[in-house]
Amino acid sequence: MTNSTEEREDQAITGLFEPSIPPVPHQQPSHLHIPPRPPIVALLGDENYAEALRDAAKDRTLRHELVLLPVPSARSLGVDLTAETDRELLALEMARVAMAHYVLVIAPDGFVSPLQAALISHASRLHRPVSWWDWSDRAVSLD
Repeated sequence: MTNSTEEREDQAITGLFEPSIPPVPHQQPSHLHIPPRPPIVALLGDENYAEALRDAAKDRTLRHELVLLPVPSARSLGVDLTAETDRELLALEMARVAMAHYVLVIAPDGFVSPLQAALISHASRLHRPVSWWDWSDRAVSLD
């Protein structure tokens, strides 16, 4: 069974972050009570919507969810955008989506950048639900 080009690209990019040494198993002390892990949400949104991203992050945090915010752009990081930097930032974004239980798109005016569209497609390939923030007290699911 052959992988599609997109799957091979995803695997190549994800491979940048796979550790070469397996992690050491961690034994949990028996006297500690560790609660179940909360849902993890990856927010997708342009830096121009920083206020909306903060509002959504606050809302999701108050709902007891772990929030993964977008990776800052090369411009906002103050680094030159080389092909390598672009690939590394994209790999971080894809890893962030892969870690999430679901994706929440923040697009107040409906604008979705090419990067966000690619990440939404990536989330769909990974079977992550994608929702759009509806600017009320909840998000509307696409799935």
